[in-house]
Amino acid sequence: YNTLDTLKWMGKIHRIPEVATISADLAEILRRSISADEFVCLEEELRLLERYVEIQKIRFAGKFTYRTEVDDTLLDVWIPKLMLQPLVENAIIHGFEDGVPGEIVVSAAQAGTEMLLTVRDTGQGMTEESLQRFQERSDSPCGHLGLYNVDAILRLHYGNDHGLTFVPPPGGRGTCIRIVVPIMRQGDERTC
Repeated sequence: YNTLDTLKWMGKIHRIPEVATISADLAEILRRSISADEFVCLEEELRLLERYVEIQKIRFAGKFTYRTEVDDTLLDVWIPKLMLQPLVENAIIHGFEDGVPGEIVVSAAQAGTEMLLTVRDTGQGMTEESLQRFQERSDSPCGHLGLYNVDAILRLHYGNDHGLTFVPPPGGRGTCIRIVVPIMRQGDERTC
């Protein structure tokens, strides 16, 4: 943290705001990722995701836009921490590698007693081969280690019917990944 704080202040002193921003964002991501908490509220997860996206927008200027569509009544729902960041990272790294800029949208909506979290992009989409290997739960992550990790964590906490699912993206281009979790709030007994 001290090193990142030094970098932040060097960026400010030398009037390089990108260095200051990246250092501050990275320090916050590091602090949250090493915390002992397994679950965080959706609002905190989205704040951390904003920090990550801010770094990637500096790194890949003009490559993508990012927005959220989240029902405010779901901001206090508990989810395993760091579920969304690997999905957004996958969209940035793999979805737009063809050089065509696009959009990433993270949404959250309620469906009965469950919350539907969706990360979709307008990138080039996953190849059929890559998608099939993932769906078969192949032992080889094939460059999508983040997807495998998120899927494994979801299944561990909520059971095998709560892993990642791929749904057809609106407009036909890109990738759309959905997470379905039971709605649990602070004070609710966790069954996971």
